[in-house]
Amino acid sequence: MNKSVKQFNLQDAISELLEFRGKPAEFLNRLLLIQLKISSAKAAMLLRIGNEGAEILAVCPPVKNRQAPPPWLEKARSMVPSTFVSNELVKHEIGKTDKTIDYLIYYPLKSSGVVTMEVFYVQLPIGKNLAAIEEKLHLCRPLIDLYESRLRLDNYMIRNERVHKAFEMLIKGNLSNKFLSLGMSLCNEIAAGWNCSRVSLGILKGRYVRIYAMSHTEKFNRKMKMLQDLEAAMEECLDQDMEVVHPQIKGDYVGRAATYYSSQHGPSSIMNIPIRYNGKVRAVLSLERNIDEPFTHDDMEIMRLSADLMAARLLDLYDRDRWIGAKLGFVMRDFFALLVGAKYTWAKCFIILLIAAGVILSQAKGMYKVDASFRFNPEKERFVVAPFEGTIQKIYVKDGDQIDAGDRLIEMNVNELILELASVEAEFKSSLKEVSVAMNEAKTAEAQIAQARADQHQANIKLLNYKLKYAVLYAPLSGTIISNELEKKVNPPVKYGESLLSIVKTTGLEALIFVPEEQIADVRLNQVGELAAAGHPELKITFTVIEIAKVAEVLEGKNVFRIKAKIAIGKLDLDKFKPGMEGIAKIDIDQRLYVWIWTREAINWVRMKLWI
Repeated sequence: MNKSVKQFNLQDAISELLEFRGKPAEFLNRLLLIQLKISSAKAAMLLRIGNEGAEILAVCPPVKNRQAPPPWLEKARSMVPSTFVSNELVKHEIGKTDKTIDYLIYYPLKSSGVVTMEVFYVQLPIGKNLAAIEEKLHLCRPLIDLYESRLRLDNYMIRNERVHKAFEMLIKGNLSNKFLSLGMSLCNEIAAGWNCSRVSLGILKGRYVRIYAMSHTEKFNRKMKMLQDLEAAMEECLDQDMEVVHPQIKGDYVGRAATYYSSQHGPSSIMNIPIRYNGKVRAVLSLERNIDEPFTHDDMEIMRLSADLMAARLLDLYDRDRWIGAKLGFVMRDFFALLVGAKYTWAKCFIILLIAAGVILSQAKGMYKVDASFRFNPEKERFVVAPFEGTIQKIYVKDGDQIDAGDRLIEMNVNELILELASVEAEFKSSLKEVSVAMNEAKTAEAQIAQARADQHQANIKLLNYKLKYAVLYAPLSGTIISNELEKKVNPPVKYGESLLSIVKTTGLEALIFVPEEQIADVRLNQVGELAAAGHPELKITFTVIEIAKVAEVLEGKNVFRIKAKIAIGKLDLDKFKPGMEGIAKIDIDQRLYVWIWTREAINWVRMKLWI
């Protein structure tokens, strides 16, 4: 009879444990008690294995604080291997008498990712096997997993209830299109749902919090001491940017203003929740109820979620319902706060530099210059041409020779001219005799014809004498001979006026500048500039415009105007700069805005394309 009653009691204990929803410490003590009754072990404890060693979570039967721990307990802790991470049951023999053997049975578990271990102290008669006890211990293993699953389910239900309440408030709040209506509705719903005596909504206005809505109260006097103290408690919450609860629950915050308000106008339980929008606290929600019903951590979690969900619509309506002056002031305040604040420092510096550069460039002026290509030409150049058609008999100079004015250059072959002159002179004398004979015979017509032939021969004589006179070519000025393969021109016939060589004066150079047609309108006589040859870009030479062509010419497929410029080059520079060298010239026009200089080409292109 006693055995059946004992079995019935164990079943009730297991049934109660299956439905247990209390704290984990109490659950573990009950579990160890049941395992002791099932397995007939003398004692048991539950350890948690960590980096710092084994920590006792529960002991059955319990050990009082002033009571010395039993020997098996200390021995069990010292024998806990740090490598027990498997699910294998391990047993150690720690003592033996004539009738019994003492065992420590280690049963590792994994609970919620934490390695725990059950240790059982068993006294077993000699000859009896531990297998039956091991099987009984194994039967209680699922109870821990079941309890943890039930705890997770309860937590999930609690979170689900929080979300459900928060969404209910959000749905009811969306029915209001005005800030005050939404604030009153929000305060009344919270007061009814959380059994609050008063719920108040305060908005940050300037540097202080002002109450705009209060549950079950349409009008209130702001000069009331109660409202001023409540606003001070809200400001305390806003300054800390965290929830403030009185009586205080676990949390690192200051609640002096809330405590003062409760003592002066209560006593009451108070919970102040900050309402954040765009990363800033702009409002505070205050809940009050009887001091016998303090706010819990779950209440704070639900209200925090509700406040976060309602923040956007609540504060959007507050901003929208203000008059236009307040809206403008709010926008300007945020703008200047962003402008002078500590955020986005590098971006602000970059923008300031851009603005400063824009202001400076829009007012600063610089020299507007016309860029063009140029070519060096000698200051003076004379071409020596063939005085008549014939051949060259002798050349006295060669390419690159320095000559003086009057030096002999080329001698033409005159042998044919001398023979032709003798023939013409003989014909001239014969014509004169014919004139004389015709006159004596009074043959006037024949005399006139003969005289005409004589005049023709006389003219030919003068022409031949002229050619003979200029058969030797002399230098018209001092300078340098420039000719391409002059030696090859000996003997081959040359035509009248054909260029044989040129003489350039090397005491100075001039520049021929080719200005594009779109910039020629800006160029004037006597303007100055600088040029640099491709062979010596480091040397800048000053020049003056002395001549501008009236008609454009084509150079490399573009229309350009030829400009002649006078330059001054020292004696040493003449060794570096030669006729024919090319480079870039820049003509100084006048002082103009940098913006105009840099955008001129683009604006002209747009005007041409759009015809404006």
